[in-house]
Amino acid sequence: MPQTERIRFSVTDGFVVTVVTMLLLCGVDGTVAVFLCSLLHECAHLLAVLLCKGKVLAVRCNLGGFTIESSQVRGGYAGELFCLSAGALCNLLTGLLLVYIFAETEYIYMLAGANITVGLFNLVPCGYFDGGRMLYLCAEYFFGPEHAKSVCRTVSAVSACLVFGAGLLLFLRSGREPTVLLTTLYLSFLLGYDIILSFPGRFRRRHASA
Repeated sequence: MPQTERIRFSVTDGFVVTVVTMLLLCGVDGTVAVFLCSLLHECAHLLAVLLCKGKVLAVRCNLGGFTIESSQVRGGYAGELFCLSAGALCNLLTGLLLVYIFAETEYIYMLAGANITVGLFNLVPCGYFDGGRMLYLCAEYFFGPEHAKSVCRTVSAVSACLVFGAGLLLFLRSGREPTVLLTTLYLSFLLGYDIILSFPGRFRRRHASA
């Protein structure tokens, strides 16, 4: 009888950092709303993976929130793009439905705003976001794997620098509000996530060649 492959589940220190950061920035109600949106986001990814005949290999709670790792799905690049975009599209649709149909209380508006924010941020074509992975797939399709990495790192670097510069300016003009600085650092890190991860590999290669 064949053994069923278990789904790996892990929680990193980065997830704890994310929770603490969200509590400082959004309070308890805002943090609960964001994590509900994140769960909805990952459920949409999961459904898309299953529709494309893929298998869920791992579920991780990390610096970016929740992440699902899956096997190769059917449909090639189109299938991959569908699975990657499913979470953000589900958040945006849910947010609009809450605003135009179910909006009766302040918390519903908060949930709607959190869904729209999570959806839009995940479509940003750089860094840790789904949009960054979608950009990589498109660049890989048109230019090949090596050029795709260069394209993604360039877009991520420019975006991270712009967000960091704008956030630093806002921090200085807002009376040095700590939450503004914390938000800036967090978003800049997420935008430049793939660049930061590439540094250890580059250091090891340079050290080995020395």
